[in-house]
Amino acid sequence: MNFVKDQIVLVRDNDDECWEKATFIEKTSFHFYEVSKKELYNQCIPFDGNKHLHGSTQSPYPEDAESFGFGSRVYFYTEETDDWRRGIITKVNENKDGSYTFSILTKEGQNFITSNLNYIRHVTPSKEA
Repeated sequence: MNFVKDQIVLVRDNDDECWEKATFIEKTSFHFYEVSKKELYNQCIPFDGNKHLHGSTQSPYPEDAESFGFGSRVYFYTEETDDWRRGIITKVNENKDGSYTFSILTKEGQNFITSNLNYIRHVTPSKEA
């Protein structure tokens, strides 16, 4: 996900830690985000749309693939460009092992395929739009 300097974010290092509110400074490497206290964190998400997670250990990602379906508007992470993008699920396949594979189409017409649920999250409608 791309952040801008001084953006309000939630940060933590591990899934068992509570989300803390901070001000984003810069992304220092693939997994580290520097925030207002000059500290580095492994996980960083926007505060807007995730306010309900502040002070909790709850994941911003759904726990099961069944919450995603054809036509779901999602954010998804791409390792190629190291950022989060927006798209629509165009195909869902259930694999023999019970996992799911998702085809996601961007507005630019690019197709991405992923089966990693940590790389997909629902788009929450913006109150400002």
